[in-house]
Amino acid sequence: MENVFFQPWVGSNFPSGGIFGKKIMVLGESHYCKHDCSDCGSENQKPKCASFTQERLYEYLYHYEDCDGWKKTYCKFERALANTYTNHDQSVEIWNSLLFYNYVQIAMSESRVSPTTEQYTAGQKAFFEVLEKYRPEYILCWGKLLWQHMPNLGVRGETIEDVDLGPVPTWEYTLSDGFVVKMIRLRHPSAGFSWDKWHRVIMEFVRG
Repeated sequence: MENVFFQPWVGSNFPSGGIFGKKIMVLGESHYCKHDCSDCGSENQKPKCASFTQERLYEYLYHYEDCDGWKKTYCKFERALANTYTNHDQSVEIWNSLLFYNYVQIAMSESRVSPTTEQYTAGQKAFFEVLEKYRPEYILCWGKLLWQHMPNLGVRGETIEDVDLGPVPTWEYTLSDGFVVKMIRLRHPSAGFSWDKWHRVIMEFVRG
């Protein structure tokens, strides 16, 4: 995966689908890094930073016991999958069943800074490299902004109509050998995310 800078977190049970019985990829937008390196994403920085995503998930699972600050995003999201308040053992089981990948391959200098159009576009090759290598059946895409910048190379999937959330769009990408990967747009779990309502939509999506 020559275009991938931030290597994905690949749960130990992802290849078999783990507790979900389906290969599910969670797609975030970008990392925030306080160092703001001018050559972030370069070959020069790979030895130091390529494992950023993996380290972040490891920190979340094995070095924190509460659900405050940046950890709230992961907490709320895993509750949407489990449909319950999760404990540590459940968190480990959930994330070891998933692949997590951030689309933009350059870190943002501040937590509320959005990537540029050019940075989104630059992430396209890396994204498809990840899909071709790991072949997820389903992608859970975090947030409307990321969704709007995803590659327009597939076809629109079936819209899921939810009584509370309204129409939720889906998309389909076809890989080089004809394998179809389905993607759904979720609200970003960092804010305004009702995990019980999104659980209903996610479960309908992965059953499809």
